[in-house]
Amino acid sequence: MNTTFFNLSKQLVSLAESDLSSIDKTNLTQIIEYLFTDISNGHSCSKLSDLSSSISLSPNDITRLFKKSGIASDFSIKNTAPKPLSILKIDNDYLVYISKYLNYEISIKEQIQLLTRIYTNLDDNYQNSIKILDEISYNNKLPNIEQLEAIKTSIHNKLSFITGGPGTGKTTTVTLLLWLFYEIYGFDIKVKLAAPTGKASKRVKESLQSNIGALSKYLDMTAINKLLEIENFVTIHKLLGAKNDSIYFRHNKDNKLDLDILIIDESSMVSLPLYSKLLEAIDSHTIRHIIFLGDKNQLSSVEEGYVFASLISPNSHDLFTNHCNISELIQSKRSSNDIGNLTKAVLNNNLDMIKSMLDNSDNIKLYKPKLNTILDNYLNSQSLNDYFISVQSDTTNIFDKFSRQCILCLTNVGILGSYNLNLQIEKHIKQKLATIDTWYSGRPIIILKNDYALGLNNGDIGICVIKDGIIQIIFEDGRAFIPEILPKFDLAYAISIHKSQGSEFNHAYVVIPNTKCSRELLYTAVSRAKNHLTIFSTNNIIKEAIANPTIRNTGLATTII
Repeated sequence: MNTTFFNLSKQLVSLAESDLSSIDKTNLTQIIEYLFTDISNGHSCSKLSDLSSSISLSPNDITRLFKKSGIASDFSIKNTAPKPLSILKIDNDYLVYISKYLNYEISIKEQIQLLTRIYTNLDDNYQNSIKILDEISYNNKLPNIEQLEAIKTSIHNKLSFITGGPGTGKTTTVTLLLWLFYEIYGFDIKVKLAAPTGKASKRVKESLQSNIGALSKYLDMTAINKLLEIENFVTIHKLLGAKNDSIYFRHNKDNKLDLDILIIDESSMVSLPLYSKLLEAIDSHTIRHIIFLGDKNQLSSVEEGYVFASLISPNSHDLFTNHCNISELIQSKRSSNDIGNLTKAVLNNNLDMIKSMLDNSDNIKLYKPKLNTILDNYLNSQSLNDYFISVQSDTTNIFDKFSRQCILCLTNVGILGSYNLNLQIEKHIKQKLATIDTWYSGRPIIILKNDYALGLNNGDIGICVIKDGIIQIIFEDGRAFIPEILPKFDLAYAISIHKSQGSEFNHAYVVIPNTKCSRELLYTAVSRAKNHLTIFSTNNIIKEAIANPTIRNTGLATTII
């Protein structure tokens, strides 16, 4: 448990009734530490049955201790004074919350109910525009039927959700939605597209730009091209107006965002507190549409919460007044290639197909998770060699060249973690380049902390370029900085699977050395690869990962709160 949670645990215990026995205080300390441990593992609450098993105290004894301590309240009893802990009965068990996290979930549900509105009488602009899309879809299969239905669903709802895996056309759907919004509401509407990380935000813009070219032959994309010229692609933190060293934002329930259209990409990565604060900052009276995009099968937030997957689960439909505003894109342009088939096999727990592909595919290889094997495969790759040859003389498209390969790690620590792999890789590369300098052309880094003054975000990739003896770190938007002013960073030959979300690599090298992997981690890792995938693991480890879906404790998908 981290220092912050440890200190909070001590503070909560100090609020308990003074007449508790020393044994009661010891038990209460264990309980609160368990709750914070669950939060640090991504849960928003703890199950009483799990808590009981962990600390060897019966559920009845725990609930009696809660009552005796005076720091817990029963959620089902209305108009009680708020307490630091809350207990919520669900089915045959109880959920135990640090009350702040229950309040986040309650706030999310309340805001969603305010945003749930169906538009039934759409004007002639809509009818004419949707007729154009219907004709384009019929003649060109673009958008496909799923995408077209998702567009119509989103237009008919103030709040909507679109989920789909890699290659299912989420960006195409959004591009056409934006075109439709401008056709219906005019060119003066206020639009923002946001994502949880800077890297994901930039990727939305890049994907939109690439889609415009394909769609311009059918539609006038003038408005969307103008959208690209202005700073309408931001992180959620920047959208809300993050304050230095504060958990609060400039935009909140008392200072709402002034927007007509808001689209949030990579929604599965958004944590519970950030979801709550984002929804509170939206003016339900003036916003025309808010759309959450994501992949329900991908990793959830590194921080606490399981919001996106919970909100689009069948259990949550009561939130939306029995009207389905959830669209799922299944048809993938990658479904016919090996990596697309492997991704589906992972989701469907199809062990026979996975083994067959690992044994027979030319594009997917499986090796044992050994350091020398990983280094040999990566360092001897032609794309890495081409990258370093080109970066010495030509920095054109260096980010495209760099993203042709990347190592994705289950963890940062350990012999096969990203920290050690980066050190080992750099040692070999320096030997090959015959340099002992810290900085050399082609050295890649990843930013680990947001710096709003510099406009750099956690997850941004920078590449060192030395010209005329001057060291500069170039970022994808073309800006350059000297190393000394950068926020905290690390090498980026190898990154964690979590950090890889929102990225694609021509060749992904996935390192899964032990059984601590989950199905979502494996799915996220293999789906980062576009054409080639090398996995350093074993069949047994992969089998265990697939049988280990991530299950986070939450009350969001229930009808109770």
